[in-house]
Amino acid sequence: MNFISLSTNEEWERLLADSFDAPVVIMKHSSTCGTSSYAYELIKRGFEDGTLTLPVYVLVVQVSRDLSNRIASAMNVRHESPQILVVSKGECVYHSSHFSIGPQPIMKAANDLD
Repeated sequence: MNFISLSTNEEWERLLADSFDAPVVIMKHSSTCGTSSYAYELIKRGFEDGTLTLPVYVLVVQVSRDLSNRIASAMNVRHESPQILVVSKGECVYHSSHFSIGPQPIMKAANDLD
């Protein structure tokens, strides 16, 4: 599976650097929210059926709220949970939240970068 934990500033800095080589995805996930659990399952199914091929960094907002806020500020988006951000070359090129989350829109955003 392509889920990668995101909980430290160092991991955030590495993710930003990696985004200059290829797009990366951040999922802000609430471990206590049913909508977030549903979105997480959609992303998981996207990996399983081959729709989603990008790595997804998962930030659990209850564990890393300060980092979540830092990312929202750096990417110039309002914090939401669940939330998806596609980052390319250090910038947010796509974001969605709640019931707009799915593997197809993520891949479309990444493919539109080409």
